[in-house]
Amino acid sequence: MKRSAIIFVAVAALVASCATQITWYKEGATIEDYNLQAYNCEKDMRQSGYFGDAFAAPGNMRSFYSKCMIVHGWYPREWLITCRQKDGALLERASQVHCASIGGTPVIGQNGTAIGN
Repeated sequence: MKRSAIIFVAVAALVASCATQITWYKEGATIEDYNLQAYNCEKDMRQSGYFGDAFAAPGNMRSFYSKCMIVHGWYPREWLITCRQKDGALLERASQVHCASIGGTPVIGQNGTAIGN
């Protein structure tokens, strides 16, 4: 029984270490802007308290951090799309919110989803 528990913990740690790293993007932001926001979101995440048991806590912490970044205008790079502006010009790497705010429309690919960059 003890051996299977050790194997389970080792496999769980290996899977957790393979989690993908999110690349954050904000139009017009500098690396200093990112560093400051990332620090503030991590600080808020750690000070917010209880995240659940040992298995749920990492996911809950990532969720809190992601929501904090999004609220402050940062988007995961994979959420960025190509936007057709009113004049027909294409705007690469735009957030869907920015595309809508300029009256643009997302460029749709063959699979029916917005084309990301």
